[in-house]
Amino acid sequence: MNSYNFRVIFVVFSAVVYLLAFFLVPLKTKFLLKKTGKLVVPTRKKNIFLNILILIFSALLIFMVWLRDLGIFTDGVVCLVSLLGCAMSLNEISLNKFCGLYENGIIGNGRFLPLEKILALPFLKCSKEELENIDSRILVVSTEKNPSEQFIFSTEEEKNSVQNEILKLNPRLA
Repeated sequence: MNSYNFRVIFVVFSAVVYLLAFFLVPLKTKFLLKKTGKLVVPTRKKNIFLNILILIFSALLIFMVWLRDLGIFTDGVVCLVSLLGCAMSLNEISLNKFCGLYENGIIGNGRFLPLEKILALPFLKCSKEELENIDSRILVVSTEKNPSEQFIFSTEEEKNSVQNEILKLNPRLA
């Protein structure tokens, strides 16, 4: 098998996965919304223009591999990077209109975090010096997998209202 055959395989596989993602991510979002519960605190939606550009450039990267031989390894890496960009952007776009705090979790930055997975709000009991180093719009939560999951909000008031509601819904974090 020569490099042209590998390139064709990479491009066809990437194009199929790219198109499949457009159908599977909305289905995943519908399934996820069934687990969230009732909306407690809605948050402002983000501009998705950059995510749309990432989707466009991801498709162009796959097309570029078709036109230009970059070597077998580089062709594979470029296709995988474009699929990663596609998946991340589609997650962000599909969850963007549902951002906020729900009874069972929080949706933001293209992901859903169940409230029961939150172990602590680490910066709730910090000194003023430590808090000055953190942007006032960022809510940091600690989970088993990641000690500092970050959710970025539009305003400090929005972040504070979500943080206060998390403490009301899950008093063990206080």
